[in-house]
Amino acid sequence: MQRRSLLWATTALLGLLLGAGKPAGCPEPAQVQNCPCGQAEGYVTVKAFAVPLQGGVAEHMYIFTAGTDYLLTACGPEGQPVPLKVTVLDSFHKPVFSNYDKQHKALLPRFGYACGQTGVAHLKLEPQPGAQGCGYLFIGFKPQ
Repeated sequence: MQRRSLLWATTALLGLLLGAGKPAGCPEPAQVQNCPCGQAEGYVTVKAFAVPLQGGVAEHMYIFTAGTDYLLTACGPEGQPVPLKVTVLDSFHKPVFSNYDKQHKALLPRFGYACGQTGVAHLKLEPQPGAQGCGYLFIGFKPQ
């Protein structure tokens, strides 16, 4: 019985930590499976985070699974590009990768990640100066 209570408490805590991804001021994405940005062929959208672009830096957590190819897509409600820098940090808050292309000094609206280790990652979402409205980050994976 004690084991069941511990499992329930752990599940509830993870649910609170991972949250629904909907900050105040931005509407919920209509359906997670209907990414307005258009998901790449072969990828299935599994999570969406709403981001108020004038709200400052936000951080969310997501559990990535080893051996899985992910596609992260940032866009506005109608699928338009948004000035949103996305940095994936490991459990020690060290950057793993970002959508910022240093060579071209540009933000990529879509970028892939081949996960090498299962674990919780922190998603740092940084709206760029002057950004307005709402943006969304969609996480998709490629089923094996």
